[in-house]
Amino acid sequence: MDLHLTLLWVLLLDLGLVSRQASTAKKAMVHLSPQWTTIFEGEKVNLTCDGSDTSKLRIRWLLNNEQLKYSTKRIETMRPGEYKCQDQHSALSDPVHLVVSPDNLPAKAHPTRNNWKEEGTGRWELSLKCLLGSLTDPLILQTPYSVFEGDTLVLRCRTKYDARVRNMKYYKDGKILSYFLKNSVFVIPQVGLSHSAQYHCTATTTTDLLQIFQPEIRSRKVALQIQELFPPPELKVTSYQPIEGTPIALSCDTQLPPQKSDTELHFTFFRDGRTITSDWMRSRVLQIPAIWREDSGSYSCEARAVAQDIRKQSKGVKINVKRIPISGIIMKTEPSRGQVTEGEKLVFICSVTQGTGNITFSWHREGINASLGKKTRYSLEEKLILPAINESDAGKYYCTADNNINTISSLTVKITVKIPVSRPLFTLSTLRTQVTVGDVVQFQCKALRGSLPIQYQFYHDGEIFENKIDPSGSAASFNLSMKTGHSGNYFCKAINSFSDQCSEIKKLSVSEPIRSQRNIIIMGVAIALIVIFILTAIALVLCFRLQRKSEGNSASGPYRASTILNPQEPVYSNSSAQIELVPIYGNVNPTAEDIVYSEIWSTQQGKAINPTVGDVVYSEVCSKEHGKEAKNTKNPPEDKDSSVIYSKVI
Repeated sequence: MDLHLTLLWVLLLDLGLVSRQASTAKKAMVHLSPQWTTIFEGEKVNLTCDGSDTSKLRIRWLLNNEQLKYSTKRIETMRPGEYKCQDQHSALSDPVHLVVSPDNLPAKAHPTRNNWKEEGTGRWELSLKCLLGSLTDPLILQTPYSVFEGDTLVLRCRTKYDARVRNMKYYKDGKILSYFLKNSVFVIPQVGLSHSAQYHCTATTTTDLLQIFQPEIRSRKVALQIQELFPPPELKVTSYQPIEGTPIALSCDTQLPPQKSDTELHFTFFRDGRTITSDWMRSRVLQIPAIWREDSGSYSCEARAVAQDIRKQSKGVKINVKRIPISGIIMKTEPSRGQVTEGEKLVFICSVTQGTGNITFSWHREGINASLGKKTRYSLEEKLILPAINESDAGKYYCTADNNINTISSLTVKITVKIPVSRPLFTLSTLRTQVTVGDVVQFQCKALRGSLPIQYQFYHDGEIFENKIDPSGSAASFNLSMKTGHSGNYFCKAINSFSDQCSEIKKLSVSEPIRSQRNIIIMGVAIALIVIFILTAIALVLCFRLQRKSEGNSASGPYRASTILNPQEPVYSNSSAQIELVPIYGNVNPTAEDIVYSEIWSTQQGKAINPTVGDVVYSEVCSKEHGKEAKNTKNPPEDKDSSVIYSKVI
């Protein structure tokens, strides 16, 4: 807002200057050619009126405030007096005074050589008296119409008649300035305001006829006023009590006369006598983007005409800069919202809405007394850069601002360090080195670092076959029973909200198990045993039937054995000598709960009960049925644990 007001003020200043210059430029001016304001009677001078655009306009000429009949831009005149002009679009010009020196001698009295001869030597004294007594201005001093400081001043002392001038002297306020033996002009190369004075000249003359020097003659005094090229500038400022840190504009105002409007001016500015600009400026306005309390002091400016090297300085202007306390502090971060990825740059931006002076910004971490950094600037905002953030840098931060009037702190900002997930470790755990069909394999994927939560994806030959999300941070795992189609390449991927990483690829081969062949063998053996058992059972049944049949036959036959009192210790009545029988037991079905024992006794040939009969084998079958004894209706056993059945096997 202050900057806009300053720019508006500068614009108004420029417009004001242009307006003043425009109004001044509309004032008409009268120029003389030649430039002398004093002439002899009979001589002519050209007057030119310069207005706004006088080429096509009628000009109004005034002589001693009376309008002349002329209406052209340029007129020729011999009449003395005060001349003015103007056109329809310009104001009346300043007056120009034209002085004409009178000549009261008749034409015949002019001292020419012919006149001297015609009058004769007897009458020369009368003619000389007429010459010297009748001339009111025998010598005139010609000066320019307008002279400005810095201009070259030419003074011209001359006589009208054909007389030789000697011993010419120029005076200023009665004091001699210069002396010439012959007729000569007096030149002051560069005049100043101090050259304003009354000037006149003196000389002695002689004629060609007499060749004698006459008494010294004197011109009239001419009051010459050296005009100021431009007045001392005036320094103007937008505010004499600006607020610290606000812009301010200084304007060095002066004005050139219309006759010197093309003069080039340069400007410079001072504070307490010391220049505050590096060099002369073409612009009369100095813009200060921000002024501080240290800039308080006395200001002035100086204007210089470049060609004439005329310098003029303004009066001093006191400027008192006010300081404002700090308020409205806030701290922001880049990236925003205080979230930064580990290893990236973190920028703290501390700013205040208002406050002037040299502000010191300081950044702090909550819980740590030492400052992270300090910066002192004439600024409402500063930055602190941490080039690479680590996980340990997470926490709460704040900043402070101090301008030697007050110190304020910002609210804390929580910094969250986003940790990209690390490359996960992928493991396959099995009980055997060689994985076969039916084995259970444990798949495990674990990322050692990374912000939570972490999602794990398991891949088989590039295709996702399992997804796991681990909010706690531990590894993700699962078990899988292997099949033939599970052979291939496996890897896992760890993903969090900041990055993702893939593990190394592991190859898994699943083969047919060797134990399946063994199972086939075992099954074959089991089937064979079952078949043997069945055959054995059939054999036993047949034997039992045969024994019953043989017992029926032996009861009526000569070879019937005597009654056996103890089946476990059999005694045969037809044996000449008792023979020890060796029992042989066979477990027909060891796996069944019903147990059948077979006890076989053998007699050697020639030692049998009945020698006429061949080898006899006796079989004893014991049976248990679910803990209960088997009963034989014909031969009930005496032993509770078993029953013995004898059969003759041929």
